[in-house]
Amino acid sequence: MRLLCGTGVLIACGLALAGCGDEPLPSAKRAAVINVEIDRVFSIEADGSGGEVLVATDRGLIRIDSDGRNPRQVPGVYRDRRGSTPMGALSLAPGTPGTLLASGHPRAPTREFSETLGLVSSSDGGRRWEPVSLYGRADFHPLRRADARIYGFDFRQLKFLVTTDEGRTWKPLELPAPMYDFVVDPADPDRLAASTPAGLLESVDGGHRWLPSGKGGDDLRLAWPQTGRFYAAAKDGTVTTSDGPGSRGAPVGELPAKPQTLTALDSDSLLAAVDGGRVVRSDDGGQSWRDWLLFAEP
Repeated sequence: MRLLCGTGVLIACGLALAGCGDEPLPSAKRAAVINVEIDRVFSIEADGSGGEVLVATDRGLIRIDSDGRNPRQVPGVYRDRRGSTPMGALSLAPGTPGTLLASGHPRAPTREFSETLGLVSSSDGGRRWEPVSLYGRADFHPLRRADARIYGFDFRQLKFLVTTDEGRTWKPLELPAPMYDFVVDPADPDRLAASTPAGLLESVDGGHRWLPSGKGGDDLRLAWPQTGRFYAAAKDGTVTTSDGPGSRGAPVGELPAKPQTLTALDSDSLLAAVDGGRVVRSDDGGQSWRDWLLFAEP
């Protein structure tokens, strides 16, 4: 395997390696590297209880300090009455304090476990996972929390669902088209925006009805850190910002590769996982991007 070198400096085994530029970057700006081979990042969430960022990948959960240091893989295990199996791919949703919620898969197929684990929870930071609901039936990508609600797009059955009891029971909602991504207005849990092959859609009644809100499908990845600040990243890397899904967006910057997921840490600080095993960061509202976390390339 080889390690990817981007715009930052790689830090591996405690040694600082020369970067791709002539001048070394300040340590706070250097990209961290983790020797884990991945193909995809499904979600990135800030862990408010621990000051860390959680990166959910097709190889399990990665934790990294919020300052971009000390990345480490969490060896997660799923357990139920059938026994236990190592966790593989997963997509996260913020849970209650001290709890993680996710949808995932076993790391390797087995006869004992379904390839789809439904909604699972962990109370120890992602080391042990237990079933919550929809085992063998749902594969949520993505999951989004809005106050007491959790919305999820079931990629397996192409359903859009909502729960108000931490995932124990779910209710179906309207789904006019499959979703590439969706986000919720942080100030209004009834207002949602979804990127679909039919274009950008908006709902103002909690997903019961949807109306066109923008042009083109374009496989957008979305982030909505606050009312009046809405981000969209297109598959060509173009990042736009607007007042909301119904407002005309203005290009502000460009990602180095096709985005896989987009997350806002605050109104100006963004993290994006892009093709090629990289997580990049912007602290100026998407205008400029730097490598923040690099994975090993197969």
